[in-house]
Amino acid sequence: MSTKQKTPEIPLPRDWKQHVRSAVPHVISRAQYATVYPCNWAADSTNGRVQLKAELDRVNQGIALLREDMRIKDARMARIDPHQ
Repeated sequence: MSTKQKTPEIPLPRDWKQHVRSAVPHVISRAQYATVYPCNWAADSTNGRVQLKAELDRVNQGIALLREDMRIKDARMARIDPHQ
């Protein structure tokens, strides 16, 4: 059974040359890898301080994501008429 994973669509300007358009997803994936690899290394470290720092960074990132979600929700709710 073959499972094809659909490639996410990244909206890019139409007037960009094809080699630039194909390079953008590669740059994004490299940036994601460069961010994730050190975090995973730190989480698997035998040094307790490094592990705690990795855990703290993970928790702080989660808090930042929740704050951004709340900011978006609050902005959307502010646009709704109070009677609705």
